[in-house]
Amino acid sequence: MDKDFNVSQARAYAAQCALWIGALWTASFLCSINSLGHTLLGLASNVLAVLSVVLLVMQLRRFAATCRFTFGRRWWMAWNTCMYAALLTTFCQYIYFRYIDGGRFLSSLTALMEEEQYREMWKRVQPDINPSEMISSLADVSLGSTITSLLMFNFILAAVCSLLSALLAGSSKTAGEKKDNA
Repeated sequence: MDKDFNVSQARAYAAQCALWIGALWTASFLCSINSLGHTLLGLASNVLAVLSVVLLVMQLRRFAATCRFTFGRRWWMAWNTCMYAALLTTFCQYIYFRYIDGGRFLSSLTALMEEEQYREMWKRVQPDINPSEMISSLADVSLGSTITSLLMFNFILAAVCSLLSALLAGSSKTAGEKKDNA
């Protein structure tokens, strides 16, 4: 526990953790993108997103047992993990939209907007925007613009998740600290 913080070791650990976090974020994205009309997929998407934060907190606490780990170091490690995960997730999103989707997302969205209950809901939420105009605008967006927007969203998500997990990872003492204080 008295061992100093090793930056290269922490960066390697963050990269390994990012594989798991990125996999959860990618699975959450896939559930979310395919959840139009499927409530359980939407729920699974949310559960996977929350699970990713829980996993990150557990990984930070596990690493904290090996060295002195201040809030700044916890945040730095969470930030690195989340940024690697964001890049991995964005790459997977690119693969999905480039090779797998084939217009299914827009087709699902179009079919959903053709249902009367969704059209009524849309009119209450966005009365100035016609749903068919919104769909045609989305169809005109290039893959590069979509991926850039997703990358920015993933970076914002990474910032929020890293701060939240750094706070939560320090909210209770690690097992080593509990033994020392006993």
